[in-house]
Amino acid sequence: MEIIRKTPGKIYYKSNTSIVIKLLAFLAVILVLLVLGVCIFVIFGLGSTKNLFLHDSQTFYYAVNKDAKTAIFEMYVGKDVTEYTVPNTVSHKGSTYRITEISAQAFTNNQKLVKVTIGDNVERIMGDTDKATGAFAGCTKLQTVNLGNNLRHIDNYAFKNCLQLKILDLPSTLQFVGTGSFMNNLALTQIKLNSSNTRLATNSFQYCTNLTTLELSDTVVLGNDQKEALADLRNLSSFVLNTNPDYQVANNCLLNAAGDTVVLGGVSTTQPTFAGITVIEDWAFGNRYGDTNIYLPATLTTVGAYAFTNNESNVIYTNADTKPAGWQTLLPVRCNAQKVTFYRGYDVDDTVTADAYVFTTNPNDEAHYLLQDDVYYPTFAALFGEADGKHEFEKWGAITADGKCYAQYYNGNVATDFTALNDAITEADGYLNDKNKRLEYTLTFWEDFKSVYGVAKGVAGKSSALDYEVKNATANLQKCLTKIAQPDDTIKVNTTDWRVGLQDLMAVVEVVINNPSDFIDDPDVWANIKSVYNDEAKKCLEDEECSNTKGISAWRVLRGHYEELRVDIANSDAPLNKLIDECATLNADDYTVESWEKLQNALTQARSITQYNMSVTQVRLDLQNAKDNLVENNLASYEQMVELVAWLSLCGDLPAGDYAQNSYDKMLIAWRGAKARFVNGTTDTVKEVDTDLKLLQSCYNTLEIVDKKPNTTAGNAVTSSLVPYFIVALVLFTVAIIIQAVASSLKKSQRSKNRE
Repeated sequence: MEIIRKTPGKIYYKSNTSIVIKLLAFLAVILVLLVLGVCIFVIFGLGSTKNLFLHDSQTFYYAVNKDAKTAIFEMYVGKDVTEYTVPNTVSHKGSTYRITEISAQAFTNNQKLVKVTIGDNVERIMGDTDKATGAFAGCTKLQTVNLGNNLRHIDNYAFKNCLQLKILDLPSTLQFVGTGSFMNNLALTQIKLNSSNTRLATNSFQYCTNLTTLELSDTVVLGNDQKEALADLRNLSSFVLNTNPDYQVANNCLLNAAGDTVVLGGVSTTQPTFAGITVIEDWAFGNRYGDTNIYLPATLTTVGAYAFTNNESNVIYTNADTKPAGWQTLLPVRCNAQKVTFYRGYDVDDTVTADAYVFTTNPNDEAHYLLQDDVYYPTFAALFGEADGKHEFEKWGAITADGKCYAQYYNGNVATDFTALNDAITEADGYLNDKNKRLEYTLTFWEDFKSVYGVAKGVAGKSSALDYEVKNATANLQKCLTKIAQPDDTIKVNTTDWRVGLQDLMAVVEVVINNPSDFIDDPDVWANIKSVYNDEAKKCLEDEECSNTKGISAWRVLRGHYEELRVDIANSDAPLNKLIDECATLNADDYTVESWEKLQNALTQARSITQYNMSVTQVRLDLQNAKDNLVENNLASYEQMVELVAWLSLCGDLPAGDYAQNSYDKMLIAWRGAKARFVNGTTDTVKEVDTDLKLLQSCYNTLEIVDKKPNTTAGNAVTSSLVPYFIVALVLFTVAIIIQAVASSLKKSQRSKNRE
């Protein structure tokens, strides 16, 4: 015991027992607070969630709202039923509740149902935006859905991946159809709109490739949000009006009552006829014109915004002398006049943009127009400009970003001022002829520099070079010169880790050694480069103790011998020239667009090789690789690719807990492989798509379904889930009582001792 205070005639001691008593009392208070917290959590947290009840039919769970006398159809758990009707009401504890909502997990991934009828009390069919799924998502055998007459909302993804749903009749009470609500419904052929007030979200019918028919009730007038959603329907081709007085149908198009306005354009096997048409409304044709060129007469006063939204491979022509003021759409992405793309200009990375308005005419001037397939097209010279600086695009003027059409054309005049370009070339010559200067920089940077220099020389020597070509060539070369003048540690070997530059150089030299036929045979040069490569450079890299001085020296010596090599360019039998000739004879129509563009880029690079560019071997290998990787144009159709996308989506949405582990794992492996091939672009031919589709379908059909249970996360807790919390509270409370009892016993004992 410890003396804590002294007074005359008395001594006070601090008892260890009293400390223990206080600690026990404190612990008891903490436990009681914990018990209180658990109780609050149960009462105000889980206790506020709705309880789920299994219906007497044993086919579905439901939740009730006692105040509103309504119920939610939470989850269907019936088995082996192909037709089902969602009831109007449920009876619960002597009361009747109207079923007004179908939850997002109600029928998800059901593999049995063929037909569903939804009760007239249902106002909302829910979806789960976060998981991109919904009430009927993944019901792969569902062919018919009879929607109730009081339905107001179809949420996002509610009917996603219903692969066999055929016809859709949207009731007049419907106010909203969410994003992706009918995505990937591959068998859907017809939809009927019964109300002008039904708002369709963008992508409501995304990838519905077989949806060809739109039916309108007598009173429907289409708005822009509806037309925008319908823009995704690439194969929409017919319209059924009943007795709707606001429209008429002609030439696969939905026209206004007067017949002078295209409200919706349907896809057709023939060219659309616009005789007598003055207006094409916003979103009219959407994505419905694929590879077909479109001819718009000058009599069209208005072309609405996004009237043609998917024109990657078609050209829109008109015979107007100036751009009509009412044309507000983004028109063609490329002009195929004489198979020549109209380049607006080069970006820094040499990519091009190709937006253009083009018009056809029938002049007698054969020098400027060529007849092809009964149509006169402007020649290259007429489009891009001649010596006198005149060209056809001058008639359009500049279409700037503040207009409805954003294309801004570069000046197509022939360049007259080469001063800045020639000055940059002269400065570059100084570096290229200075061997010591060249040896300060990494090979990667130097090869890039020489490529830009080669392009600049080509433009400078071109008598018909256009203004934008000169400006871009000058800007690119000046950027390289700026880097040389102010080098950083990534391009200058003397100021960085010499190992980076040496490894870079050795990789190129190794390729050179393995391809000697690309170079003029000089035994001394070959002996020197091989000797330095093996005896100096390799040893420096392998020696962790190698000094910077020795490493940089090895790099400079190897680089010097590398630049002594001479490329065999003049010889027509040189490997690079032979390969260029082979590639030049290939036909673009035989290959896919993407693989053909890669070949053309490699071919352009190969043709630009100069004596300063010693990367001829790598360029040849790149060209050979591009040639070897040309993909023959037996590509899968858009519809086949969409089917693969739909199955990838369907299988990716399947939750593991709904299926036996072995069958799910097998499906997951197949899905991951198919998805990786699709993302990497290696699945694009008919055979490849068919192989992956069959694999996914086989794994899907062999899935072993286990009994589903309702989702018991917050907001969906069942009564039994509260039991563990009450047990925890009871245990804590019991421990607190025991501790308090021990503390009281010690306190009484202490008082007895004090009396003694």
